[in-house]
Amino acid sequence: MSLNLKEVLEKALQEIKAVDALEHVEALRVKFLSKKGEITKLMGEIRNLPA
Repeated sequence: MSLNLKEVLEKALQEIKAVDALEHVEALRVKFLSKKGEITKLMGEIRNLPA
């Protein structure tokens, strides 16, 4: 299942608002910004876009 950028942004904002501890902030950073994170997956899909 492929998410679009807007869906990932909405998901991230919801999860950020629900954070109650610093450790959860780090977990979200990894989830969205790490090498295998949501944003990285979206960046990888850019190469599949028509020119």
